Amino acid sequence: MKEALDKIRAIAKSFGLELREGRRLQNRDAFYLKFAEGTKDVDLTLTGPSLLQLQNDADSQAQLSAYLGALQKRFQNASPNFFMCKPGVPVEVHFRWPVEPVDRRAAVYILVLATNLREATPSRSVHWS
Repeated sequence: MKEALDKIRAIAKSFGLELREGRRLQNRDAFYLKFAEGTKDVDLTLTGPSLLQLQNDADSQAQLSAYLGALQKRFQNASPNFFMCKPGVPVEVHFRWPVEPVDRRAAVYILVLATNLREATPSRSVHWS
């Protein structure tokens, strides 16, 4: 896994980003990653198989490069978690990693917190898969 994290670190650096944290999640075949620029950061998780695939798969590396290029642009905002909705409403979005399993079901979920920045009203959303 060190080789895969080193590959991610190098790609991130090419976009002026730092892989500030990369660690295996306890009791899961998944990894927590935190990308940063200065005091701003964004986190996400990758499955173990996805991380392994990044080591040698040019298509996966190209997809990571595309993501990190878009992420680098988000760091130009006051926060990389600020987005503008299609109707023009500014929102702040936070994903609560990692994806969690659902007891006694073949499903997982992730909690997404969104705040309407115009009205400062938070809402919660649970996404299932």
